[in-house]
Amino acid sequence: MMKKKFHWRLFILRWHRRIGLVLSIFLAWMLFTGVLLNHSDDLSLAKRDIANQSILSWYGISTSPDIVLGSHKLTLSTDGLWLEKQNLGMCEQFLGITQQAEMFVVVCSDRILLLTAQAELIDQIDSLRGLSTHLLAMSNHEQQIFVKDKLQIYLLNTDDLSLTPQPNLPPLNWLTPINPSARVSLERVLMDAHAGRFLGAWGKYMVDAFATVLLVLLFSGWFLAKRRHRKPDSV
Repeated sequence: MMKKKFHWRLFILRWHRRIGLVLSIFLAWMLFTGVLLNHSDDLSLAKRDIANQSILSWYGISTSPDIVLGSHKLTLSTDGLWLEKQNLGMCEQFLGITQQAEMFVVVCSDRILLLTAQAELIDQIDSLRGLSTHLLAMSNHEQQIFVKDKLQIYLLNTDDLSLTPQPNLPPLNWLTPINPSARVSLERVLMDAHAGRFLGAWGKYMVDAFATVLLVLLFSGWFLAKRRHRKPDSV
């Protein structure tokens, strides 16, 4: 019985197709993320925060509770206090929010803000604008706002954002401060996914391996094409 001849070209062609099918998924993902990152500024990807808890958990981040301001929502992160996509400034620690008349009073440990009912900024005070102490807590008692530092308790005057020491006060109920959580943008997630870091410590090496195999695939395709053109025509 005649032994079947082994054809290297058919062997390479068969595996070329199989590997190419697998790598096409990788290549499509790299092209997709690459195009998005290339238009990151146009799409404002750096300003789009990830809210998915599974992704945030992968980054080791626990989300801060939502802060409701009328029909709007405040988000506290290490990048500052955000009103939708507007950054209102740094907020080292969120102490509380309350509504008085037609405005909202937002108190941070290093900043106090006045906002309209439509969430428009009226006025603010911080270390550069006259806030000379680091606040620790806030209390809303009988339509009056009190804040305290390490030394004493102050009454907040919302007309000019001044603080007046209050030596004799009944016991107050202080709101629990909220610490900011880290912020992860869609741009950061796409960059990590594009570079393979989203797959863990070995992710970047997997991307390198896929790129190497893709290079081998290109050379094998060139080899097959060259062999085919070299094949003599049948008479």
